[in-house]
Amino acid sequence: MSATDWLQTVNRLPTLLELHFPFCQLSNLPFTLPSLNFTSLMVLDLSNNGFNSAIPDWLFNLKRLVYLDLNSNNLYGPLPDKIANLASLENHDFSLNSIEGQLSKKWGKLCNLQSLELSQNKITGSLPGSIGNLSALEQISLSNNKLTGIPKSLGQLSKLTVLDISENMWEGVITETHLANLSSLKELTMDKASPNISLVFDISSDWIPPFKFTYLLIRSSRLDRLDIAYNQLSGRVPNSFRFNKESTAKLTTNRFQGPFPLWSSNVTELYLGDNQFSGPIPPSIGEVMPLLTDLDVSYNSLSGSIPLSIGNITGLMNLVISNNELSDNVDLGTACGKY
Repeated sequence: MSATDWLQTVNRLPTLLELHFPFCQLSNLPFTLPSLNFTSLMVLDLSNNGFNSAIPDWLFNLKRLVYLDLNSNNLYGPLPDKIANLASLENHDFSLNSIEGQLSKKWGKLCNLQSLELSQNKITGSLPGSIGNLSALEQISLSNNKLTGIPKSLGQLSKLTVLDISENMWEGVITETHLANLSSLKELTMDKASPNISLVFDISSDWIPPFKFTYLLIRSSRLDRLDIAYNQLSGRVPNSFRFNKESTAKLTTNRFQGPFPLWSSNVTELYLGDNQFSGPIPPSIGEVMPLLTDLDVSYNSLSGSIPLSIGNITGLMNLVISNNELSDNVDLGTACGKY
């Protein structure tokens, strides 16, 4: 079987259930077939072949497909409405291609879909509202596209555990409805390396989310308020967060490690207590974060001296540094109310 006539050979196997041809250097992916004879197929893996072709029309007549992997093939053009024919599909991977255009509302017909992988394509527009119909969905990866709109129906996906929507062009407003029933969500990635994003979060400060994160990445955002307290998040906290004027950051009671995060001067309330931060409190904290009114770093593993520059934070009202490994006491002046 040559790299050019492989499909004609496969088409002579009407009882074939699984086809695994990844990394086979197949060079030909015909758009149509005179007749389709392997309609019993349930698993199709043609990943990493580099076909450089349009998405074939015959693909959408394999109605028994449960697993479909066509990643890394330089497939181009839109995903047609015929995607709805694949109603049995559970796992779908079209990542690392050149798929373009908007996602059809017909995606809402794939009610058995558990994993949706469309990262690193050229998909534009808003996610279809029908995505909320995909009640079995557990993982979504849409990173590195040109998507702009997130529908409120996303919040209906109660089985969703992983959501990666990073490196897109999101705009509009995210409300509590967008997140309302994401009770299984563990990992959220929505970072953007460049600043051309205008997504706004309009969420009440007393709203209690239904999820508990184990991983959260929202790099290069500009925030009014960051409240991820009382979860089980771990890892290092980046210094790249940027805040608007008079902002609050609450990271209390997690498992964050690494050095003290030194953020922008606009932060007024900073709560880092009950984590695993270590090393010194930065000597320049008084110059870098001069607007602090509340600072809680208790129950960590911070060490070294208490910086003299804290005494220059003239608006500081509450300072909590107990239960660390700090080595000395410093007279912080009457500007600091200590408890």
